[in-house]
Amino acid sequence: MIRKTFLLLFSGYLLVPGLSFAAARWYSDDQVTRGAGLYASHCAECHKTNAEGTENWRKKDSNGKYPPPPINGTAHAWHHSIKVLANTIRDGGIKLGGVMPAFKDKIDARQTLDVIAFFQSKWDDKVYSAWLERNPFPQQEKVSAGKNVSDKKTITDPRIVNLQKILPGSAISTPEKTPVNGLYQVRIGGKYVYVTENGEYALIGNLLDLKNGINLTRQAQVRENIPLLRSFPENDSVIFRAEGKEKAAISIFSDTSCPYCKKFHKEVPHLQKAGVSVRYIPFPRGGNKGPGYKEMLSVWCSEDRNKAMNIAMGVSKGKLENGSCGADKVLRAGFVLGKKVGVQGTPTSYLPDGSLISGYVPAQKIIERVTQKK
Repeated sequence: MIRKTFLLLFSGYLLVPGLSFAAARWYSDDQVTRGAGLYASHCAECHKTNAEGTENWRKKDSNGKYPPPPINGTAHAWHHSIKVLANTIRDGGIKLGGVMPAFKDKIDARQTLDVIAFFQSKWDDKVYSAWLERNPFPQQEKVSAGKNVSDKKTITDPRIVNLQKILPGSAISTPEKTPVNGLYQVRIGGKYVYVTENGEYALIGNLLDLKNGINLTRQAQVRENIPLLRSFPENDSVIFRAEGKEKAAISIFSDTSCPYCKKFHKEVPHLQKAGVSVRYIPFPRGGNKGPGYKEMLSVWCSEDRNKAMNIAMGVSKGKLENGSCGADKVLRAGFVLGKKVGVQGTPTSYLPDGSLISGYVPAQKIIERVTQKK
């Protein structure tokens, strides 16, 4: 019949006869990446790393409160509109019988939507489609949600309004107090800037606690990098596991066209033998036009990514197949995350404590740093 040849667009669905279908999602990959960091910082402690929630979440605890439920699509979060989800994040869940605090003074409207985007990305297509049937106009809902969550800090906060003027489009974090009276710390991408209370002056550099010998800037960076790095899915990484018992794991932002990345990769077996796992996160340094982009797509699309990585890095012989599995999303997410945690070139290594090493460093020096006794 003629009607079988039609493609039907209905409430965000693409229906193709004879094929499975999935609902088009309202959020972007960038929103999910930003939301992952925010979720790790504010939500993961209670709702767990992958939004799986706590056990026995349906039963009240000894205080008569419901513990944090899953928000990965397996509980009741999918029943609610973006507006309701945003309002709950803003006002907390105590009035609903739960224990969740209000976040209206910690994250703004855009960040709230990013968090929702992140945990909705954990919903499978069946759950998301069911949610979309209840909420067929999510684009309108997210605008409405934005109006119902305080966004004043990113628009009118006098401490950062001048920064926003000279850095239009940049994501500037909410100012945080420092031990120095009248000086506040903000993060712009992977960099930290210190602003005065009136927002008329800014300092770029490291804030040092001379009395205690602490680099407060580095400390802040490390504190924020750890949850951001953990937010990158293990399934989207290429991991060379430690031999025997794992003593430490490091994350490497790498590009297969980078000469020093190839040099480092030749030493990965030494790290593995020393009990150090190496997790590669893609960082196409030239974007999708860079020399290693297509090759990295082939690696991330391979059934055996480790073997493909060895071929791409020149330590094994073989031929890479064309990458056409949609891994461009993973490469883009890796690049966005890298910029967020301060990657400026490849390779960049992140140690278990969140500290980074820029450029090539011999494997033995890394082994000494991550396996030394404390």
